[in-house]
Amino acid sequence: MPKDNAVFAVNNYDPFGKVHVLSRGLLGDIKGEPMIASPLYKQHFSLLTGQCFEDESISIPVYAVRIENNRVAVSLWE
Repeated sequence: MPKDNAVFAVNNYDPFGKVHVLSRGLLGDIKGEPMIASPLYKQHFSLLTGQCFEDESISIPVYAVRIENNRVAVSLWE
């Protein structure tokens, strides 16, 4: 994981399991790229791009995030 206080926002929908469970996934990194692993079938998604590491034809939406006045602001658009 990044050593800084990085914040990421991704959609909660797992396109493989077809349910909203990514918020229960495990965080980590693959070759230095931050990722979240689905708790169902264990696919890994980049927190930077949403791209699935195991199947490049699948991705999840990622959202722009910034910290402003000690609050996290998330863009509602991809």
